[in-house]
Amino acid sequence: MVAHLAIEPFIQCAVDTPERFLKLKEKIGSPALAINLDLCNFFTYEDMWRPAEARESNQ
Repeated sequence: MVAHLAIEPFIQCAVDTPERFLKLKEKIGSPALAINLDLCNFFTYEDMWRPAEARESNQ
């Protein structure tokens, strides 16, 4: 049995972007490290009230 570890980037964590996750995965070099992406994790509380505007300003 192979164990897996999934990281979910969140705006207030050390791994706060997909790019940071990719850097971490490259350094660790293990296929057991996975990612779980949830778009809402990249919005602040204020952004949640205007997600379309927040998404456009972050591109």
